[in-house]
Amino acid sequence: DMPVMDGYESVSIIRNHYSEVPVIALTAASFDDMNNYLANKGFTEVVQKPFLPDDLFNKIASVLQTEK
Repeated sequence: DMPVMDGYESVSIIRNHYSEVPVIALTAASFDDMNNYLANKGFTEVVQKPFLPDDLFNKIASVLQTEK
């Protein structure tokens, strides 16, 4: 829970100004087709809570490799 805006609104603003910046959703949500839903909202990757630090590191490394 973010106090001023939610993650969907923040990624929309990021995408409007910096379309190539990778954005990783860190979420406790779990529902059918969640990864596609978040991709359609503008997120590059998804990490579900609880997560292992190595999983988050690997997602970050993955999107940085893709950006090169």
